[in-house]
Amino acid sequence: MKKTTALAAVLAVALMFSACAQSKITEPSDSSEEETSITTVDDPDETEETEETEETQETQETSQSEQNDKEPNLFGNPDLENPVDDYFYVSKDVDTSWVTNEFAFYGLFDWIMYYPIVSGSELTAEFPINPEAVSGSQIKLFIFEHNDDYAWNTDDAYSKFTGDACNTVNGNVYWCKGYLPKEMETGVYTLVVTHMDGTVDCMYDFDVVATAEEAEGGEPVMKPVIYLYPETSTEVCVGVDFDGKIDCTYPKYDPELGWRVVADPDGHLYNIEDGRYYDYLFWDGTTVKDLDSFNNAICVRGCDTAKFLEEYLEAAGLNDSEIDDFISFWLPMMEKNEYNLISFPTEEYEEMAKLNISPAPDTMIRVYMVLAGVDEMIDVPSEQQLVYPENVTRDGFTVVEWGGSMVDYNG
Repeated sequence: MKKTTALAAVLAVALMFSACAQSKITEPSDSSEEETSITTVDDPDETEETEETEETQETQETSQSEQNDKEPNLFGNPDLENPVDDYFYVSKDVDTSWVTNEFAFYGLFDWIMYYPIVSGSELTAEFPINPEAVSGSQIKLFIFEHNDDYAWNTDDAYSKFTGDACNTVNGNVYWCKGYLPKEMETGVYTLVVTHMDGTVDCMYDFDVVATAEEAEGGEPVMKPVIYLYPETSTEVCVGVDFDGKIDCTYPKYDPELGWRVVADPDGHLYNIEDGRYYDYLFWDGTTVKDLDSFNNAICVRGCDTAKFLEEYLEAAGLNDSEIDDFISFWLPMMEKNEYNLISFPTEEYEEMAKLNISPAPDTMIRVYMVLAGVDEMIDVPSEQQLVYPENVTRDGFTVVEWGGSMVDYNG
């Protein structure tokens, strides 16, 4: 079995959703705060009656407290008739899901990324926040063994991501981190995203294997997105010939036909298959190819990452909107590192992931970043230092794509 080390990766995976549902983890009621006024009287019969009333009330409060201490049931209630893809569902009554369709969900076992995820892995879930979500909102994650009824008791959760294990980064990403228990058996499991009041937001089915021997190692190819800018409105077919496994696409990708869209000069895409409009085509996957040689690299302080990316991406030919998309996705993962070792092995990437586009574009701009978070400055030899692109122009029908991988740097 081939195994490729990876410090982290984002299978951006894709997701965004149609209509949805409001199921809740019932919050305990705080009936114990209710006060009862007891009047002191001289009549012994009245005193005895009052004491009996007080004892009855205490018994009821104790019973209510014990009931409140029990974990309530959790009902997923997914919209099975309108899945976002084959694995992702939004709760039926949620007017707007709090996360977007481009989430990342991956696990590392002994610093190796496997597919499927291995029991005992360190698990990371990254959910870009939907701009329409409630400002300052927080989420919880639960992982259960899958059942077709999408109904569980929270006591049966294999993992819970709450409190400090599930934070927001820069106000635009939910970042959740924890571990899967080692005793999980091979099978299908469900990740459930809830609001803090227990409302179920969305669900994601995924595979887990009990041992690494049952899985394939691989390096994640994270969030390649494809923009199309024809000179006039044009029907375009886009196919991806990938040396690896495509894990997630949005809109849904047909392995035989690819994507069929009508592209406008401003970049808006009408997807013929589902009749929806998109800003770009998204895919991600896993490959056993190595892209982390860092033969043409630069080491940048985490706090200087945004400025560096702005300068490099502009030189590479990306426009402001594309640069904003790129940085808003990668920056939360990069600026928290002391330093980032960065390379752009575009030629190797183009060999690994070929784009088949009809009609053929006049200009193709593909940017693929490989990065490793490091604790100290890496001295890159002068002959291996990153060279910025020059004289990039966008003439005629232009296609732009960007993506990347996070890897472990071994010196």
